[in-house]
Amino acid sequence: MGNRNNLAMLAVLYGSAFVAAFNENTINVALISIMGEFAVDANTAQWLVTGYMIVTAIVVTVSAFLTKRLRLRTLFLTAAGFLTLGLVAAMLAPTWPLFLAARLVQAVGTGIFIPVMMSTVLAVAPRTRMGTYLSIDGCMITFGPAFAPVVSGLMVTTLGWRSIFLPPAALIVVLAFLGVALIRNIAEPEKIKLDGISVVLSAVGLTSFVFGLSLVMASPMVAVITIAVGLAVMGAFVVRQHRIPNPLLNLTPMHNRLFAPVCVLVVVAMMTTFSMSVLLPLYFEGALGTTALAAGALLLAPILVNAVTSLVGGRVMDKRGSWPLLPAGFAIITVGQLAVCLCAPPCRLLACLWPRWSCTRAWAWCSPPPRRRGCRPCPPSRIRTVWPF
Repeated sequence: MGNRNNLAMLAVLYGSAFVAAFNENTINVALISIMGEFAVDANTAQWLVTGYMIVTAIVVTVSAFLTKRLRLRTLFLTAAGFLTLGLVAAMLAPTWPLFLAARLVQAVGTGIFIPVMMSTVLAVAPRTRMGTYLSIDGCMITFGPAFAPVVSGLMVTTLGWRSIFLPPAALIVVLAFLGVALIRNIAEPEKIKLDGISVVLSAVGLTSFVFGLSLVMASPMVAVITIAVGLAVMGAFVVRQHRIPNPLLNLTPMHNRLFAPVCVLVVVAMMTTFSMSVLLPLYFEGALGTTALAAGALLLAPILVNAVTSLVGGRVMDKRGSWPLLPAGFAIITVGQLAVCLCAPPCRLLACLWPRWSCTRAWAWCSPPPRRRGCRPCPPSRIRTVWPF
């Protein structure tokens, strides 16, 4: 496949990852309106976020199998179909159970789009410019949660909360048409079977673990038991992956002393940006009394800083490697997180914003370097099966 065709294909995949990341956070500023519409409390409404992330995590786990079993074009169009179906169903859902189900269907599309984009970048991008390509995919995943609160706040204010699903639905339909023309297969599918027991263990383990975390403040004892069950089930999942011939998730690279710590660094970096993208809008609206639109707008500047820093960091990584970026990035994140903790109780708006700016800038330095470095032990033929996230 020519370089020009690769760039066009990556552009479509970058766009789909942006829409998927956008859709992850589009619901946050509309939760109050949704609670009123369906007469549910906050504990029930939060499953729109928690359930979404659980389903996404389960599908991401299965994505290693999907990328081997299905052609790239088929996988892309399947993800687009799930996301479109879920968005349309959410706009029309008359009851709470149907609305929650529609939201979970959307999560299936998100769980496919992002790992497919990342694995394709790692498979086709030139090694000498890998830092730049990984920085671009980091921008797409960051831009989505950044613009979602702003666009959603505007839609809720002007057209009502159901309209928040219109922008991602329109974008994904356009991208699906482009994908039909531009997405090409990069590897032949393998005839392997899906291990159903592994899927069940993954689903039960992740659901129990995340559900337990959500109960830590409300019911500590139940939370501890549920988390313990989740960890035990995930332990059984890990053991099974080492014993079956075609594991759902290839965990062999975790034995590599370079790959394993890199996974931890990626998780920590992503936890930082995703947690703040959810918590800060709630803080601005709940504690500081801003509108949904204002809360979303306040997050735009940090994300724009992140975009510029990410591109610059990618070029630095291509020229000098990961070392100058990682220590500096994680040091800034640590200071920024501590500053948010200190500034939040007095309800100081500007004091909370500058640490957010620092953290988003530093995240751009921390995410691409470990992913590129972690892939060095993996041959190109196995990148799509061991690096699903």
